Amino acid sequence: MGLLNEYSLWPLGRQLQATFITTSIILSAIIVIITKFQLDWLHDKMISKSTSVLEGNLIEEMRNLGEREALYVSTYLGFTSSKLLDYTESTRVVLGYSNIKNPIDTDKDLTESSKLEGLGYDFNTFAYFSKNTLSNQGQTIVESLKPLNEMFPILYSTISESVFLGFYTDELYCMFPGVYVSDLTYSPLVREWFYKATSSPGKIMITEPYINSETSIWKIALSTAIIDKNNNTLGAMAIEIMLDDFKARFSNIAILKTGFIMLISSGGMILTTPSTWSSSFTLRIYDETNTGISQTQWEKMKSLDDGTKHNLKDANGTEYIGILYKVCPTYNLTSITHYILLMGNISDIQDPLDDLDTSYNKMYTVIFWFVLSIAAIVLLITLVLIYFESKTASFQLKLVDKVFDKIIRRALFPKMTKGISFTKLESNNKGIEKLVDNTKEYIEKLKSCEEKFSVFQWGLTRPSDICEFSKWQNVVYPFNMMNDKKMQWRRTFTHLEKILSPE
Repeated sequence: MGLLNEYSLWPLGRQLQATFITTSIILSAIIVIITKFQLDWLHDKMISKSTSVLEGNLIEEMRNLGEREALYVSTYLGFTSSKLLDYTESTRVVLGYSNIKNPIDTDKDLTESSKLEGLGYDFNTFAYFSKNTLSNQGQTIVESLKPLNEMFPILYSTISESVFLGFYTDELYCMFPGVYVSDLTYSPLVREWFYKATSSPGKIMITEPYINSETSIWKIALSTAIIDKNNNTLGAMAIEIMLDDFKARFSNIAILKTGFIMLISSGGMILTTPSTWSSSFTLRIYDETNTGISQTQWEKMKSLDDGTKHNLKDANGTEYIGILYKVCPTYNLTSITHYILLMGNISDIQDPLDDLDTSYNKMYTVIFWFVLSIAAIVLLITLVLIYFESKTASFQLKLVDKVFDKIIRRALFPKMTKGISFTKLESNNKGIEKLVDNTKEYIEKLKSCEEKFSVFQWGLTRPSDICEFSKWQNVVYPFNMMNDKKMQWRRTFTHLEKILSPE
């Protein structure tokens, strides 16, 4: 209350200045505070929204990539399987197990692999090997395969694929391109490509990754059984594919900065591994100590639909978004031969968020200081305008105050309105014209009352309450030697209307 009392005693001009200045400061502070809260809210909203958008976009891109790569592998294996079926049928033709007559007549013999020692791959010949001495039946098979010496040199020119033939007879093993077999105990019968195919005649089988005994290169093979006219299984034929081709393809695919893609066999063996994991092809996806994925988790992942999001963490504790796709080669859409697993490093998503946050913080600082500067400039301009405007108003009110001060100080003395001049007030009446006019009219009525009662020569005395003067004495002279009440400007201005209004 003390502060309010002090404030009420200030001149009206100073009160206006204090009120306007305080209001301007408060409004400027509110603008700055609102701006800060809005920027903070925008930052939180932007980061949270960006996180979900980036993750959603990443998952969508990974799904698109997974579909493409699964289709590529499926098509590649399907095309290879089609070639295998053609080669197998050609082999049955030259062996005389088909109704089609052999169209190729040649004297070009197959080459014993022992004659190719130190020569590497020979793309001009079909070679053969047997750890046993060839029987008559074995020699007949080698003789019958001569047309393959004419056919395969035309079809092949690289070592990305190789063709194998294996027979139960003499454990005979034939291959193109021809190459020296260093393992003299080699038998096709114990090889996965052979026993898988011969145990499932009529189907194409795909092996798990293995190291070729002669080249020490990791490969996989597609194989199928060779059957005679009576559907007896004589052996198997296979096309061997180097995994380096797949490895080169997938190693060039990067998901964001450190994400990668893996090709996994149906048995869970990883055909292509990231640099952060073991490079051994014997690594299986459910080797939890290396991959962080348990066998139970892997089985659950395989049971879900393609493109399902999986939250994974490797053995190093790195968190990934995993997307799994099944590979079903086109020759058998019901058979899953491989899996494509895409791994997106979650920390890679944070990098663009950090960049966004850094950029936003720079923008935040610029915007905040810009708003603060604008608020300060507006406040300064407002204060200057308030100062000059209130100074003018204060000067005008002082002139009015002087007029009323003369009235009050003179009280009931005769001719109290004498000497009151409106010249200065009228020259500074901009904005308070009505007040000046009412004041002049008020003084004229006072002057009329003075002239009316001046004949009584009252001097220091005051009229009794029964006099006509009593109805307006406390309004006209609210603060004089006969009345100890403090003058209240608002009430005085209100009573001006009562006094000036006609009765």
